[in-house]
Amino acid sequence: MNYPRQLLFSFVFTVMQALAACSTATSNDAANVENTAAILSAGKKIAQCVNDEETTQTSFSTLRSAPRSNGFIVIAGNAHGAQYTNQYGNFGANDAINIASASKWATAVTLLTLVDREEIKLDTTIGEYFPEIDAVKKSITLRQLLAHTSGIAPRLIRRDTGKGGAQSVARRMLAPKLLAPPGTSFRYGGSSMQVAGAIAEQITGKNWSALFAERVAGPLGLKTAAWGRPLRGPEVGREMLGGGLFISARDFAALIHTLSIGGGDIVSSASIDQMFSDQVGDARIDFAPNAVVTGSSYGLGSWCEGYETVGGACKFVHSAGAWGAYPWIDRTDGTWGVIFIKSRLNRVVDAERVLIKNIENCL
Repeated sequence: MNYPRQLLFSFVFTVMQALAACSTATSNDAANVENTAAILSAGKKIAQCVNDEETTQTSFSTLRSAPRSNGFIVIAGNAHGAQYTNQYGNFGANDAINIASASKWATAVTLLTLVDREEIKLDTTIGEYFPEIDAVKKSITLRQLLAHTSGIAPRLIRRDTGKGGAQSVARRMLAPKLLAPPGTSFRYGGSSMQVAGAIAEQITGKNWSALFAERVAGPLGLKTAAWGRPLRGPEVGREMLGGGLFISARDFAALIHTLSIGGGDIVSSASIDQMFSDQVGDARIDFAPNAVVTGSSYGLGSWCEGYETVGGACKFVHSAGAWGAYPWIDRTDGTWGVIFIKSRLNRVVDAERVLIKNIENCL
């Protein structure tokens, strides 16, 4: 059987370590080689299992033929790290692309570091940061900004050039009349996240790119991560928080793995639990993308599928982007992954979901 190329990065690293150990001629050489062989064998079994799933090859075929795509890459794993990687075409693990709305996970995590450090609370209202706005807008909370229930028109940021810096952009997002009272209506978009980012800049005295680098990218060693505007490229001062992250699959996988294990040293498990729990509540669902599964809810910067009625804990979370990037975490068993492809989400999302299910079955 001809399998697509399997680039098992986590296993390659182990091989390199084992070879380095062999060069020292210590008594542990045989054990190192044996352990490496065992890990590689496990990885091959996962890859074979995924390929043997009945619908996998159909999914691969759809991704390979996706319009405007030069290839794709899949990285998936569990609490121990990456366990499965598949790459096709000219798309490499270190190639940074704009991941559109998948950026929202990175934005939420960065803002939650402020909550962990008690620099702000999720239920802090925004009036103290924008004293000139009216009383109703002043009552909007950080939680509502991240959950898209603030009432702010969701697509204002798409028409904004970003001129004048984060504070000016945020004030332009807050200028129009709210579409609904805060907390009563869910409308997916990026405008409210721009306001949240401006608040973070006020609190820390740092621009968004610097804040993200300090609290997330630096500690995780994310070498390719940079913020800007979709289709324009990275640019400090014009970071679009709802969709402007440029990053490689390898680096984004490192972030997803960290979220899957409860935040690691980046953000607290309590904040991750908030991020991955239903935050919409009784608010009306007035706008959600067509690609989202019917019945889904929303956490903080994250789609929530299959959540508990008591406490709202999400069972499966994702933050699929318009250009095809699809990160996910199954919180029932700790498995996770990301698919990177440059194509319209609505053209590949069905194939991505089938592939994700098959990978989950094999991990």
